Amino acid sequence: MFSSFNTGYPVVKDYSLLEDLVNPEVEVVLSGQKTAKEALSAAQKKVQERLIDF
Repeated sequence: MFSSFNTGYPVVKDYSLLEDLVNPEVEVVLSGQKTAKEALSAAQKKVQERLIDF
């Protein structure tokens, strides 16, 4: 039934690491400590350093 919706999404080999990198940035936005733009930039940097640019 849902197989037609299962295309086009990237496979994230270590999704739990991705969550560990991104979720803290989401939390600081929700608590008002950073803007969404600041948190997204920080999350991007963390992901690039840990997942892309090993």
